[in-house]
Amino acid sequence: MKILVTGVIVGSTGRRALARYLKSLTESGEKPDLVVANGNFAAGGMGLTEDASRELFDAGVDVITTGENVWDQKNLQDIIDARPRILRPCNLPENSPGKGTVVAPAGPEGIPVGVVNLCGYSFIQRILPDNPFPMIRGIIETVRSEARIIIVDFFSIPSAEKVAMRHFIDGEVTALIGTGTLVMTADESVTKLGTASITDAGLVGAYESVAGFEIEKEIKRFTTGMKVFSRPAEGAAIVNGVVIDIDETDGAARSIHPVAHHIPSR
Repeated sequence: MKILVTGVIVGSTGRRALARYLKSLTESGEKPDLVVANGNFAAGGMGLTEDASRELFDAGVDVITTGENVWDQKNLQDIIDARPRILRPCNLPENSPGKGTVVAPAGPEGIPVGVVNLCGYSFIQRILPDNPFPMIRGIIETVRSEARIIIVDFFSIPSAEKVAMRHFIDGEVTALIGTGTLVMTADESVTKLGTASITDAGLVGAYESVAGFEIEKEIKRFTTGMKVFSRPAEGAAIVNGVVIDIDETDGAARSIHPVAHHIPSR
């Protein structure tokens, strides 16, 4: 079984780029058995909306994860309870709408795959997640009752937090995929216990950008310290992510391969 997990989608540029990439995989007969995409910045660079999520599902995405900006759009707050394949971080307060896990059928045989959306708590300001470390094993145990294959999208800002989580749950999940910094790392690996990981799966958005956003505005923000309203950049795009090859019998990862697919501007 092969599962694609993308980096964070930024704006319409990222949505269109991912749609074109998935279409090319389908046409070549190489489409993965399941596609998990992080939509934290998918709607104009600010969270996710119903329309943006529908566009991603129509393009071939099976599960959408989120992160720190999950509640930026009130529209999502209103509809997420009725959209089980749109996840919010599972370590948000219990009274938060939506769910942080889902078990989705993958491939022609409908093999159950558990997807867990987790958020770090270091340097996270827009939401108030609980410390994910004490609770993650209980979450994994619950999901494992329905699925051998478990993919964790861990949205976190510091790399060290994601690396620590990788060691903490090594052998307990099929893959721990870090998101949140929107710059793909080069440390993809599979441990002896069969857990695939990468510290950050990168970006799905404009290539000539600062993490998917307008270069000039982002430079101004960093050089002046002022609050700047930066929009998603446009133009040629890149689709970052990883493809994980999985042993269906025991849920262990065989390999993990990075994706860095360039999409020219039209």
